[in-house]
Amino acid sequence: MAYNIVDENLRVADEARPGSLTAAELELVDRVERAYRGLMRMPCTGCRYCMPCPQGVDIPSCFEAYNKKHVFGDRRAEMQYNVRCGGISGPPARASQCTECEACVELCPQGLDIPRLLKEVAEEFDR
Repeated sequence: MAYNIVDENLRVADEARPGSLTAAELELVDRVERAYRGLMRMPCTGCRYCMPCPQGVDIPSCFEAYNKKHVFGDRRAEMQYNVRCGGISGPPARASQCTECEACVELCPQGLDIPRLLKEVAEEFDR
């Protein structure tokens, strides 16, 4: 029988119980989380609660492109940013359009200083 990732995931989920991970497995999960968080430049989860932006900034796409470039070294991130946010595939939604109205800050469940973070994205991509 061919390997089926869905069946495997269902089997593992069915067998998983609270407290079923060993101390070594929990330590591995913690190490991976710390490494990932250390690489993340923008701690945005992409929930889109910050949207819509009154100025038309696509906040989650701005942060996604920035993270792809810095976390994963994705050389296509700037192209992705220009397509999604630069007006190629729709109205411009660039980070540099942010006027620091802070409407997004009130809505962000992570409590991110979105205007400050968008400045970083604009410095990187909106030169």
